Amino acid sequence: MKGDINFFSALEAANKSARSWQKSSFLIPAVGLALLLVLAVTALGFFFSGHKLERETALLEQAITEPQYAEEYQNVLNAASDLGWDISHNIQVSEAVSLLKNQTRITAGCFHQIDDMAPSGVHIISYGVSDNTIGLSCTTANNLPPAEFAQILDGSGLFYEVKYVGFNGTSEQYTFNIQCVLAGGGELQ
Repeated sequence: MKGDINFFSALEAANKSARSWQKSSFLIPAVGLALLLVLAVTALGFFFSGHKLERETALLEQAITEPQYAEEYQNVLNAASDLGWDISHNIQVSEAVSLLKNQTRITAGCFHQIDDMAPSGVHIISYGVSDNTIGLSCTTANNLPPAEFAQILDGSGLFYEVKYVGFNGTSEQYTFNIQCVLAGGGELQ
């Protein structure tokens, strides 16, 4: 029967279509419900963690005000304050050390070096130090050693510049001044 019509196949196709629609209509609400459940659990977690934090903060504040802990709490605050002062003090000391490292360093050995360079008959009566300059006040019985002393100091390589800045004298004694600008960033070794 070629010419027969199969009504059952059409009925089966309609049933399959109705079942697939029923499955998909169940899936959408299930996913929505699962999302709502996840959101509710997350919100409850935030609520309870915030509530727990508030409760713990209140307990700590209460404990701090109790007499048995108040003194200990004050000691901790004082120690923290002292630590802040120590840190500030250490920073200031570090800055001072840095400044000192960049300053002129002249030791007794430096003055001995200069004394050893003085020609015979020259007496250094005083030294002066200003920034990176050493000033010498000297006396001599002869008028030739002042220029010779300035040349020796200039040729020593210890100084960037040597200035012969003053000369006074009588027939018995001469006084003169020399200024020596330190070479090498202001350190005389």
